[in-house]
Amino acid sequence: MNDQPQDGLAPSPNQRVCPTRADGLAALMTANIDISTCQKHQREHFHKCPTCVHYNTRAITPPAPSILPSRQHDG
Repeated sequence: MNDQPQDGLAPSPNQRVCPTRADGLAALMTANIDISTCQKHQREHFHKCPTCVHYNTRAITPPAPSILPSRQHDG
């Protein structure tokens, strides 16, 4: 993952590079932003969020079908 902005300055521990593309390609324009700003962008449906590695929805994975309860009717 390339978590470096185009200006080459690494983010501080409480910052992220926005966006850090999940597909590994370099974004045309990037910026160092605070984590709180990242979360605000996601809440406000910022157009670059769905392609970013920091996108919260990307961290949510559905349970595997094998652990879901089965529907069996006694009848």
